[in-house]
Amino acid sequence: MKITRSTKCSFKFATRHKKEQLRLFLVEYVRVVNLYIVLFWDNPPAAYAELKKETLNLVGETWLTQRAKQCASRQALGMCRAVRERKRDKGSKSTPKRPKLRKLKAELSANCAILNDAESAGSFDMWLHLHSLGKGIILDIPIARHSHYNELAKAGKRLNQFVITDKSIQVPFEIRTGKKLPPVGCVGADSGIRKLLGSSTGEVFGEKATEYIEKIRRKKHGSKGQQSARRSYRQYIDKSVKDFMETEGLTLVVIEQLTGITKGTKSKKRKLGKKTRYFIGAWSVSYMLKRLEQACERNRVSLRRVPAFYSSQTCPVNAKHKVIRNGCRFHCLEC
Repeated sequence: MKITRSTKCSFKFATRHKKEQLRLFLVEYVRVVNLYIVLFWDNPPAAYAELKKETLNLVGETWLTQRAKQCASRQALGMCRAVRERKRDKGSKSTPKRPKLRKLKAELSANCAILNDAESAGSFDMWLHLHSLGKGIILDIPIARHSHYNELAKAGKRLNQFVITDKSIQVPFEIRTGKKLPPVGCVGADSGIRKLLGSSTGEVFGEKATEYIEKIRRKKHGSKGQQSARRSYRQYIDKSVKDFMETEGLTLVVIEQLTGITKGTKSKKRKLGKKTRYFIGAWSVSYMLKRLEQACERNRVSLRRVPAFYSSQTCPVNAKHKVIRNGCRFHCLEC
């Protein structure tokens, strides 16, 4: 089994001139990507192989090279496909909305970007060589490795497809994990605001979640302090998921499919207080579930999601009988 994981490396060692040149390229690149999205939305090419010279030149006048336009067209086609597939997976019959690239983000292949190790450098370990961009722009940006990069580099193989912004580069790695373990040791998991993860074995992980959410709430909205508090909360979620994965004999995780939690919290039928709505919004349950899914893939553990409807009111053994609740304990009226 193969999985793909990525890590970000900062451009903090780049000079001001290099950053300005990179931003100049990204602004034009994003404009061209959005032009391709308009072209491909109603009549998308059937495959990436059809993105040939005639198709690339449909965007009109631009100073990007053919290689850069090819990367932009592939990124645009991928965005169009992703939107339609997301609508189809949700079973929605409404017409999907045409996407638009709003951030300065470029997905470049080895045709335009090469990441090389630095042989003799003091504060950094690699060079990002950007070429064939247009207007004669050729950049060599210094990059320093970090612990997460070294961990992924040790576990897998680096791919030659990079996501580049004006501040960082996202480097993907392909990791071989082997076949999944036989689903023998099943553990049920439940997620909550006060306690991030509770397992059917009686263990609880992430008991201080409300303290982190309260710290986020006290900070000024959009401030650097609030951003720092959110990062700390995500790190706490990562640690809680990591601790949960160390459960002995874990080969299968079953968890509720939690969706639409924040929907209708202001309606008359489900009117909630302002503080309660904030806590639910800052819960980050989707981030936690994503991290749990990634951790299961990495550790060859199977993950199954079940509907959350009436799961706290029905006995798992005698499905027809209801249960009564006393705190965190559930008792079936039959067994």
